[in-house]
Amino acid sequence: MFVINDMELLVRLGKHNILNSILSQFSISVSAIRINDYSFMLKKQIQVYGDLKTGYVDDDFDVWVKGKRSNASLGDLSSIYLAKSQSLSLVLSHEDTHLEPIARMSKVISINFDEFIRRTVKDQRMVQIYNLIKAA
Repeated sequence: MFVINDMELLVRLGKHNILNSILSQFSISVSAIRINDYSFMLKKQIQVYGDLKTGYVDDDFDVWVKGKRSNASLGDLSSIYLAKSQSLSLVLSHEDTHLEPIARMSKVISINFDEFIRRTVKDQRMVQIYNLIKAA
């Protein structure tokens, strides 16, 4: 249902057990290319979640990505491509706002992390924890 682009925020959600709550109800994917943009330790922290799907781009990605690299990394673009190719919504943090126009041009529905949390997390205590960790 969703592709998450912000790996650091995803790890923080995992540390506070919010991610497990979300994964019990919704399908979440991350881009393999995006994960590889980060350190080995961060990758290990993400890979412990068996229900978290790792999406791989196909051969059409190389053609699709041409002309879209303005201020987006290959990892960012792979997240958008996965959302597009699998008809998923893209979850963007406040640091990813530069990706919104690319997502719109690619006909990918994107929502910000706050909206994602409001839609997926029903426990208000977990929402309060999220609000604390996103500020950190």
